[in-house]
Amino acid sequence: MAPSHSNRSAGWLDSIRDLTGAARKRLRCDRLLFGIVVPQRPRIDELIACDRFPAAAIQSWLESGHKGDALLRGAMRLGAAAGTAGEANWSGSDIPASAPLACITLPEGYPDRRHWLLVATRASDPFTDADLHALSLLARQWVARFNQPRELNLCRVLIGNNDRIIHANPSGEAWLNAAQVDLKSMMSLLREVVDQRWPSFADNQMHDVVFNLGGKPVWIVIERRRALSSDAAEQWHFEMRPLERGEMLPVGLVEDDRVGQVLGYIHDRYNESPSLTAISNLVDVSPFHFHRLFSRLVGTTPKQYVLLKQIHMAKWMLRSKRMAISRIASDTGFASHGHFTSTFRRMQGQSPTEYREQSDD
Repeated sequence: MAPSHSNRSAGWLDSIRDLTGAARKRLRCDRLLFGIVVPQRPRIDELIACDRFPAAAIQSWLESGHKGDALLRGAMRLGAAAGTAGEANWSGSDIPASAPLACITLPEGYPDRRHWLLVATRASDPFTDADLHALSLLARQWVARFNQPRELNLCRVLIGNNDRIIHANPSGEAWLNAAQVDLKSMMSLLREVVDQRWPSFADNQMHDVVFNLGGKPVWIVIERRRALSSDAAEQWHFEMRPLERGEMLPVGLVEDDRVGQVLGYIHDRYNESPSLTAISNLVDVSPFHFHRLFSRLVGTTPKQYVLLKQIHMAKWMLRSKRMAISRIASDTGFASHGHFTSTFRRMQGQSPTEYREQSDD
């Protein structure tokens, strides 16, 4: 049974459906490539979406084709260019040289001089200036979703397969720099924690952890994707939010893998209010012994940790989602609206409604 993450994150990467769907419906595009690249040396892990582009053609273009891509050069000068796949060195591997092709570039800025890149093809009819304008608007909308998240204090980061930053939203990058967060060290720890908590961790799964970064607890929602089936294409998408002191316990690698796996399970299934018996059975340890083991390694009891996670998620939903409080109570695993309200007041010193109103000020 797969974990449910419907209320964990806005899921920026999932909005690729909006981009590809609109391009197909309105502009009759049959292939779409999107990424944020250094045009002079694009890399496979900088590609975010490769929808119906043949893998062989992408690999060829990455290795050498971009150097002879006349449309890319034109788009770098003007922001957009249209022509044929042959002119852009995209022909072959099931893409006819005569196929109409459009290229859009949006500069992201200094120091890497990265550009958001959108490449689209269709079966017939050249791309017009109106088509290029429409494609540029679609690309700008998608980039704006990344660079200007609606949540305050949200840092979005794309990390490449060698743990380098591909891109971060501007306000998020400013926070990372001010907090002096070492992302290389974070990635090293994260990979160990992921292996411990989710031994069967797979691409396109969303999980979350809480680490101490820059001396403060930070909630990190993680997802690994690959635009193409290749180790070199590995790309990580993070959404990072600073937390209040005491809101959640920052926990990294723990001494016992069984406790690590239960931590992953709780984060995935907090909305099911897992009991001590359920989580101890998960790792084949008696409830009594697991309670002692978990409490010693994590610093609180399993029941209290589940409750902290539920209240933490409820606070995020109250701040960021216009959902009825009864719905938030249900989605975070509370038996009733009344139980949620009384527990929230006991732990936060105010009602959910008061917390929401305070957050809106």
